[in-house]
Amino acid sequence: MSGIGIFLVFLLMTLPLSVHAAPSSYIREEVTANYFANGTMDGSVSTIGYIEVDVENQADVLQMLRLELSNTTGTNLQSNMSYKNVAASPYTSDRTRIYVNTTADSQSIVYNITDPNIAAIIQLRLDYQNSLGGTEIYSGGTNTFTFNLSNDQLWPLGTYKVEIYLNGTLARTLEFSVQ
Repeated sequence: MSGIGIFLVFLLMTLPLSVHAAPSSYIREEVTANYFANGTMDGSVSTIGYIEVDVENQADVLQMLRLELSNTTGTNLQSNMSYKNVAASPYTSDRTRIYVNTTADSQSIVYNITDPNIAAIIQLRLDYQNSLGGTEIYSGGTNTFTFNLSNDQLWPLGTYKVEIYLNGTLARTLEFSVQ
């Protein structure tokens, strides 16, 4: 019997393992502010974050995933450990949100950014006109929208995304980066 056991161990040790790609982890933080038509902010600001992982292929599934965060200052995170029992990416670029321990819940997928200096609020100004030079927005002609993003502080380095909604539906996404 011991010869069979040694053979099985040797066989298991020599079988090739197939790993398609290493997982990638992300910290995604969002600042959302609502504005009135005159450009002033209506006062409601949401500053939240997520910890996400991307398996980068459709074949692998991660189990007992643990990610250690280097810093939790300025958030409501109670622990620097984030976790998930199973993570997969059924479609290309799918990300799985990882549980974090916050002051609100020990198994939350979202945390709050409590320090306003971490996530700056970006002021937005929108100027628009239709093809006749007026300000009515209509579907029968050409409407031109010009907007400027400004920040009272230096822009943190990174990639930014602007989502443009028309009648509550995402019309276009624009990305830019600060290097």
